[in-house]
Order: sequence, then C-alpha cells, then structure tokens
Amino acid sequence: MGRDMHQLSDKKAQQLLEFVSNVEQAAKRGLEVNRELEFIPAEKKISTKQCEWILKDCKLFRSAIHRIFGLQQ
Repeated sequence: MGRDMHQLSDKKAQQLLEFVSNVEQAAKRGLEVNRELEFIPAEKKISTKQCEWILKDCKLFRSAIHRIFGLQQ
C-alpha cells in the first residue's frame, strides 16, 4: 500500500474508532442516567441491558477495526 493510501487508511480507522468511542460514552451515560434518575419511567429511557449490549458491541467493533486496519491495540 502506498504512503498516501496508508495515511488515508489510518485516518479512516481513527474516524471509526472515534465514532465507536462516542457511542460507548453515550451508553455509559445511559447507565449513569438509569442509576441516578430511577424515577424516570422505563419506557422513557434506554434500558440497562441495552446499554450493556452496546458496550459489548463497541468492544467488538473496536477489536475488528484494529484487526482490519492492522493497528496495535
């Protein structure tokens, strides 16, 4: 792969990792909201189980991005 393609690939990988990080932070915030604001009805907020699934998915996506783009973890 040429230098320019390698730089483009690294940039795309970093963009994907940043997106995964943002989703992960949102899921963590969802867990906080569930703990701190118990008075909000369940149908008005994302469930703890959904947040935990999202966090697991983020870990999987991050691992796949590192593997596909040949990045160190």
